[in-house]
Amino acid sequence: MAFLDIKDLKTVAVKDDTKVMGQAIRCRMIGMNNIKELEPQLARQEYQVKLVCCAVEGNGVVLVREEAEEMLAEGVDEQVVVTHVAHGEVWVTLTRQMEKVDMVMNQLEKLGGTLKTMNDVTVGRLAAGKFSEDGQMYRCMVEDVSVREKKVVVRYVDFGNKEELGIGELFELPADLLRVPSLAVRVQVEGVERNKLEELIDKENVSVVVENKLGTFFIDGKKVTDTYIVPTLPPPLVLPLHCHVEGEVVHVSPGGLIWFTPATLSNSVDNMMDRLAVLSPTPVTRVMVDMACTARYSVDGELYRAKVKEVINEKVRVFFVDFGNEETKNVEEILELPGNCLDLLPAAIDIVPARSFDEEQREVVEELLCGKKVSVKLTVEGGIEFARVYVDKEEVLFGQERTSAGRKTMANIQSLHEDKSGLPVGLRTPANLGHLDSVREVWVIPTKVQEKLDKVMDMLAEQKEWEKEDYSEVGTMCVTMFSEDQVLYRAMVITLLGAGKVVVRFVDFGNHEEKFLSELWKITPALKAVEHCAESVKTSWGMEDSLVNREMVEEVLGKEEFMVEVDEQGFATFYRGDDVLLPLVDSAPTDVNPMVITADDSDDVAVALSYIESVGVVWVTPVAVQEMLDSLMGQLADMGDKLVPLKDVVVGSMVVARYMEDMELYRARVVEVVDSKVTVIFIDYGNYQVSDSSSLYKLPIEVSEDRVAPSAVKVIMPGGEEWEDTEENREVVEALLEKENLTLNMSMG
Repeated sequence: MAFLDIKDLKTVAVKDDTKVMGQAIRCRMIGMNNIKELEPQLARQEYQVKLVCCAVEGNGVVLVREEAEEMLAEGVDEQVVVTHVAHGEVWVTLTRQMEKVDMVMNQLEKLGGTLKTMNDVTVGRLAAGKFSEDGQMYRCMVEDVSVREKKVVVRYVDFGNKEELGIGELFELPADLLRVPSLAVRVQVEGVERNKLEELIDKENVSVVVENKLGTFFIDGKKVTDTYIVPTLPPPLVLPLHCHVEGEVVHVSPGGLIWFTPATLSNSVDNMMDRLAVLSPTPVTRVMVDMACTARYSVDGELYRAKVKEVINEKVRVFFVDFGNEETKNVEEILELPGNCLDLLPAAIDIVPARSFDEEQREVVEELLCGKKVSVKLTVEGGIEFARVYVDKEEVLFGQERTSAGRKTMANIQSLHEDKSGLPVGLRTPANLGHLDSVREVWVIPTKVQEKLDKVMDMLAEQKEWEKEDYSEVGTMCVTMFSEDQVLYRAMVITLLGAGKVVVRFVDFGNHEEKFLSELWKITPALKAVEHCAESVKTSWGMEDSLVNREMVEEVLGKEEFMVEVDEQGFATFYRGDDVLLPLVDSAPTDVNPMVITADDSDDVAVALSYIESVGVVWVTPVAVQEMLDSLMGQLADMGDKLVPLKDVVVGSMVVARYMEDMELYRARVVEVVDSKVTVIFIDYGNYQVSDSSSLYKLPIEVSEDRVAPSAVKVIMPGGEEWEDTEENREVVEALLEKENLTLNMSMG
């Protein structure tokens, strides 16, 4: 028995005569004792042997029903009557079977009130049920049973529609009607508007041709007009700041960019390449900019996923999204990309290296980086994101530091990123607030996409039946329900948490939420084809990322529509009319170092003692940042089960660590690594701890140093070097400083 809907699952079913069912044959699946786990995928599916799985008993036993509904032959033009249209599917009855439909309906009408109420209602049973809209009796199959609510969901097997009935509203069918196969056939469709398909219901001279499991409908021999959907890929991953990400450099571009694939995507890329290797795709019917496709790379002749970047006459410039290189092709060389290759996000991520190189040095850089296991660490330097590449924890050196090249460097960076997607640079774009990740990152919804967003929400609301998403990886597009309003939205998986949990981002608004895999639904091709509506922008505000400031930003931006303008460095300014919204700083944010108070600070600073490192060195926290620190600690506590373990720990890494004395989570920096033991300093308090490397977590970007400055201030006590560093003397220092209204004045020496 080969299962059509479950990849790579083939097994043998034998008839089990130990129990004879009234409507089903009991089968035992050879060598599969955990069949219960596959119940959601097996139940009510169609199989190549024309059996339908009605139920799963467990212990390797399933119930299947012979004489499944008619199955349309591939490539044959069949005359049909369209009986029901749902999202992505059309139910039809073969014209030659209409006499059987009339026979069944006439017999049910004659039986009328003589049918007996069904007592044993289980999933998969055939029954008679009265359709609510016309009061007539129809054959139906039980698809779901709610014993608590005494309700069942049934599908009318001769027409394809579904509805909910009471358990007591189902009736036993006579034996001769049980033997008649289901007369409605489900046909999958893509790329045709639902209202055009609904116009075919009960029309004459309708036919359908099924190819590759998808149906094409004709009326009077004329093809029903397609709504061409441009196949697109999800956006690439965004690498986190200040974290070492393992992977491989797959391409070094002539313009100075490095294309990097994280190790977490490598297996998925290999599997996808295996699928492409056995394909013989046909040329696309039309070529459009930004469409996803396949093309053969001229060097090895192999198929690769690609994206159309430019079309000039009969020439097409394509970008190989998983490897970072480009080629120019003829139009006929642009080939279709199968739907099962659209889910994986582009594996190649472009990064701007902190060290520049020219065309002559490119081959040297390729030899240094390509084909090796490397790690990449992304930081913000001078307001620009740069990446440093490491091999065996040592930075790979080439060229010169970009930060020393001044304005020329800035011009190079801008040219490298000129084809980035997002809001236009230098233009004011009308938009509304989507979501506030922090005061450093805002998700906006451009006004021009509002109609598109409304269309997406309508499509989500109209879809009544969803298929469970049984597999997920970073970048998987799906549909899920937002917990606060219980409404379905499009989402993308951005983090795998393990234990069946993921973090998804709602792509049309920008917010994110933790979900169980069981809460994800497969997205339809039509929904996936619509571009994401929310855009992320970085802000140029100098304010702290506190809860108070977040509420202020939400209040100001959430009132009504605003204008947003992105500068050449990628930072956004917000306007209403000619008025700039919210405070600005003179330049873009740069890396934030631990707080330092110098001798030029003549004013007293109110502080609180946080840690005594020795009798000569103490750490204090300015009272002014206490509210921000409390907010930060609350954020870390909320992130508890969402944090991702850190695999590669090196000196200087920013991490999240659990302090052993109170078991709370804190931000920390790695200062020493010895085998599996790691010494960290808690940057908001100043104390140290030795931890196991396996107990450290990646520091999320929203609480990174560049967004929330370290709170602890290191103070060298005057004359401290004259004291012996004993426990007794430390207690004296603590008694002196552990007081209210403590102030620090560096100008006094």
